[in-house]
Amino acid sequence: WIYTAQVAPGKLVEAMQHTKEMIEFSKKWEGVTSPQVFLQSFGEVGFIHTMADYEDLASFEKITQQALADPGYFQKLQEV
Repeated sequence: WIYTAQVAPGKLVEAMQHTKEMIEFSKKWEGVTSPQVFLQSFGEVGFIHTMADYEDLASFEKITQQALADPGYFQKLQEV
């Protein structure tokens, strides 16, 4: 699974900090093991890619359900 976000000019440091906080926050959900963050170095700049491996589609769906059931998740998203 890969999530890509385009960062507003001048907001890269804040976006990286928020991404780090979201990754730490997501580690509490059962099944989240090793999320990673990548910055795009070539081509268009200002993109952050978050990647996570899942055993199968059922694992991905389980974690998605945990996120959607967690009110704190939506609060964190509003901090962006």
